[in-house]
Amino acid sequence: MTLLQCVLCAYSTESLKAFTNHYQLHRNVVNFSFPCGVPECNRHFRKYAAFRSHVYRDHKFHRSSRCIENISFLCQVPLCAYECTSLTEFLAHLKNHILQKLTISCPFQNCDKSFSVKSSFTAHISRCHRDKTGTSLSAAVLQSVEHHREATQEQCTVNDELTGGVFDDSDTEPELVVGAENITDTEQFMHSIALFYLKLQAKFLLPASTIQSIVEEMEMIHNVGLSVGLTKLSERLSNLGVGESEISSLQKELIENSAFHLCNTGEMRTNNTRQSYFRTSFKYVYPVQIYLGKDNQNVDRYAQYVPIKDTLLALFKDDTVKSAYIEAHKSVSDAAVLNDITDGEAFRTNQFFVQNPSALRIILYQDSFEVANPLGSGKKKHKILAVYFSLADFLPYHRSSVDRIQLLLLCREVDFKHFGQEAVFSELVRDLQSLEEIGINLFQEHTPIRGAVLAIVGDNLGSHCIGGFNENFSSCNFVCRYCIVDRKTCKFPGIFTKSTVQTFEITVYLVTSSLSIGYYSTSGH
Repeated sequence: MTLLQCVLCAYSTESLKAFTNHYQLHRNVVNFSFPCGVPECNRHFRKYAAFRSHVYRDHKFHRSSRCIENISFLCQVPLCAYECTSLTEFLAHLKNHILQKLTISCPFQNCDKSFSVKSSFTAHISRCHRDKTGTSLSAAVLQSVEHHREATQEQCTVNDELTGGVFDDSDTEPELVVGAENITDTEQFMHSIALFYLKLQAKFLLPASTIQSIVEEMEMIHNVGLSVGLTKLSERLSNLGVGESEISSLQKELIENSAFHLCNTGEMRTNNTRQSYFRTSFKYVYPVQIYLGKDNQNVDRYAQYVPIKDTLLALFKDDTVKSAYIEAHKSVSDAAVLNDITDGEAFRTNQFFVQNPSALRIILYQDSFEVANPLGSGKKKHKILAVYFSLADFLPYHRSSVDRIQLLLLCREVDFKHFGQEAVFSELVRDLQSLEEIGINLFQEHTPIRGAVLAIVGDNLGSHCIGGFNENFSSCNFVCRYCIVDRKTCKFPGIFTKSTVQTFEITVYLVTSSLSIGYYSTSGH
């Protein structure tokens, strides 16, 4: 039997169905690709639902072939010597004979039915042999029986095959029943629940009060459902003659050991306990508070900086990030086609990147945004300057996702204008200098990898701010970053027609593409 190993934890199993069920625990892991467990299949899926559909539709035989060990089935159709070890595969083979216009007999013991229609054979198996195992087949079909797993241990019956969708000709996906084999411990379940709550907070941007309401309502619904189930269990045990004290003890034990109850009444019970769990259990990088000074109202002002070196170390702890980095640095692009920023002349002639081909290629992005209503009395009052970064060390289709963009710095825009760029960007510039001169040890077996800023991108206002250009676009005399055309010239009749404006803009785009770093203006001058 092939042992299937989870790539995120220590769980392993020989059952493809159990392996598929187990990955439900990891369905909220960010940017995780679910690998198909079948050895000869190399497909990966971004969503758990797609992964489950693939397994149940494309690997029916593999999913059930584990059920019976050391049992061989021999086809009894004349002139056919087909032999296999999977009950599901054997029954599917018999269906193929029916499709070949042959009449086959039911292979189970004490059953003399014959069938020439596939749907009739399928219905007969479902109605009459749902609870039969592979050893219930006739002696002529069974070749050898050395060992058979107990049905209670493997739960491998024809009914299990039916619920797996093998005999059903439709593409309807069965519901997965999570058994004790699928979830190993409470800690792993806690990790899965924490990822779900973190997803609500970070991806869906739900406030803490809303998440708290969801936690409390889910706990209440869970308790009600558990109470109903325990009542049914209590009635059944009473009918079987179990004493009330034993029933009460069992109910108490089930309630106290409920994994969901332990999570929502433990480390997931409040916003503070959840945040503490996130920091200790996930790759969390603590922000550094940068003191800027006192403003005009004599109030201490700060900027929040997420150290770029610590962020890189946290990112490269993930094996998928390492493999994406290696893949990008191994890829060779066509020199005649501009596919990426690294195909530009500025990158290819840059001495630092030429001498350090494995260096990190950092792309910075700076912009300001309003956290409150941008209109009315609150305009610009709560405007925040943000700096992000991404790495050009990944292929374009990897880094095009928003999840790959990392936050670097946050500062109030009024404080940025009051204290200046040097005060706000000092820590960031210092770390960038260290990356360029010393490097960072991302791979333990290699020497430190150096890095440098490849490009700084942003909108017109942010780009003018970083470049030291005039940030006034309404009354400034000069209106273009690429030439010295002034406003008066632009307004002179006949100088700039619609066609010349379009030609000029296209020319700027091609020039900046060849340089790999630049700006494309659509101001219409």
